[in-house]
Amino acid sequence: MGPEPCPACSRTARTRRLTDPSPSVSPTAVANNTITLRERDSTQQLIGQVDEVVELVRKLSEGTIDWAGATKVLPFYSGEQAL
Repeated sequence: MGPEPCPACSRTARTRRLTDPSPSVSPTAVANNTITLRERDSTQQLIGQVDEVVELVRKLSEGTIDWAGATKVLPFYSGEQAL
C-alpha cells in the first residue's frame, strides 16, 4: 500500500478543479470594468465585462456550458484591454 496522500496536495488539487478556468483582474481591467478568464490546460484567455464573465463562470460551474462553448460567448484576449 502506498503512502497516505498529502492533505495540502488534496486541497490544492481540489482548488485547481474548482478554479479552472480562473479569473484574473489587473489594475487596467478594474479601470475598464473587465475580467480575463484563463483556461488552465490550453492557457487560452477570454475577456469580457465583469457581468458577462461572472455569468459565464456561473454557467461553467453549473456545467451548462463548457470551455469550447465559452469561447463562442466571449472574445479571446490578445494582451490588450480594448473592449
